[in-house]
Amino acid sequence: MVAQLVWVANMNSFKKQILLFTLPLLTILPLLLFLTTHTQAGDDPPRYHRLSHMGPDGDILYAGINPAITYNTVDEQFLVVWQADDDTDLLVDEEFEIYGQLIDARTGQEIGPDDFRISFMALDGNNLINADDPAVAYNPVDNEYLVVWSADNNIFPQVDGEFEIFVQRVAANGELIADPIKISDMGPDGDPIYDARNPEVVYNPTDHEYLVIWEGDDNSNDLIEGEFEIYGQRLTAPDAIELAPNDFRISDMGPDGFSLYDATSPAVVYNELANEYFVVWEGDDDIEGASEIYGQRLTATGIETDTNDFRITTVGFITDTTYDAINPSVAFNPLTNEYLVIWEGDNDTISTMVEGESEIWGQRLTANPLTEIGPNDFRITHMGPDGDPTFDAVSPEISYIPTYNHYVVLWDGEHNRTPYVEGEHDAFVQTLSATGDKLGRIGSRITDIGLAGSQLYDAADPAFHYDPIRRHFLLVWQGDDTNSDDEIEIYGQFFYETSTYIPAIWSP
Repeated sequence: MVAQLVWVANMNSFKKQILLFTLPLLTILPLLLFLTTHTQAGDDPPRYHRLSHMGPDGDILYAGINPAITYNTVDEQFLVVWQADDDTDLLVDEEFEIYGQLIDARTGQEIGPDDFRISFMALDGNNLINADDPAVAYNPVDNEYLVVWSADNNIFPQVDGEFEIFVQRVAANGELIADPIKISDMGPDGDPIYDARNPEVVYNPTDHEYLVIWEGDDNSNDLIEGEFEIYGQRLTAPDAIELAPNDFRISDMGPDGFSLYDATSPAVVYNELANEYFVVWEGDDDIEGASEIYGQRLTATGIETDTNDFRITTVGFITDTTYDAINPSVAFNPLTNEYLVIWEGDNDTISTMVEGESEIWGQRLTANPLTEIGPNDFRITHMGPDGDPTFDAVSPEISYIPTYNHYVVLWDGEHNRTPYVEGEHDAFVQTLSATGDKLGRIGSRITDIGLAGSQLYDAADPAFHYDPIRRHFLLVWQGDDTNSDDEIEIYGQFFYETSTYIPAIWSP
């Protein structure tokens, strides 16, 4: 199937003329170029395209979930990957594998094989074996992708329920290169009580290698089952051969031997100025049950440097376990040599907010040495009225945009703006300056899936990537549309920022 992402966006010429004549002369030429390649959506509802087709239409037993995305600078295309159960071949309901779709950034067309399958865990027809939580990175030197995921397998020595991290090389045309490789070794082979979950991957262009990180419980040293920490593995590019050390440990939450303290939900970014990595995660350390965000600098060879398990957030009183910071994301700004870490959570520092009221927060840090700068734990989102915990902002993602030296923050939220209601999830964005200040409209909605005002249709778990050539984003998410309530598929939508930092739909 060949489909095209088509959206209509309008901005009348009178508005363009007023905008141009009110700007300084030196800004007119770049803005003229900008307006010839982009159009503004105004109040028109966003339009989107369905990317996945899992199972027969109308059948809610099959679903596409957990999308991830990267951009290919050589062929000017995106690769979207996701986790899904399908009815092709001998696959059965609830047998999850990893799938992908290439999208041409120039035309919006789906290219290459449609919904191509990336993972092949065990024999088809066994829904006890699953592949979960995909992530993807692009390698421009070899013009190929590396897709990672967590999965169990029943092929010796791995057994059902024993989740480890796998990687698969994917060519620019969507063809699989070589066989998948298991890169993690949590606990002894054949023991399903030790797991590796939630992988993330980043490409290092300086050393031409990858770093894969994940949350896992292991039996090394004094660790016990159920005691999750963050681990990493360096891989050569393009062959994905493991580099020493094997499964190196990054986090140290609480004393070893106590499963009450955990590190989960890792994220990673590469710092090209220092040729190093910065890893962040959610964890409870000294106070069990009180989740905060932590970070660790790593050299290019995976050696910890600077402060060990640097604590980034302070939400709630130190002994209060009712306030949490979870699900971090991180971006690096090479112009200022800073990181911006964001997360979802509730906080007691704002008197009008209450426990369980989840918003997105941020913290700037200098890269070397690792030091907090700017406002502490500053608030980014405002979903619903303060004091009402029924409206939330969750699943944040952040991207640094070098063209404009600012950040764009993405999240899944529910708001009380008419005609929308509590329980109706859509994707929102907020542009932040290099110093973390909000630019443009506060919390712009960029999806409008299903019927406005209906809790039956949602856009959830969004991800996005920037195209530096056309200066726009491809946003992807899992959601159900009016075609069938509860039939979850992967959808996509292009958008860009206007001169006033308001997102508008872009039509290829």
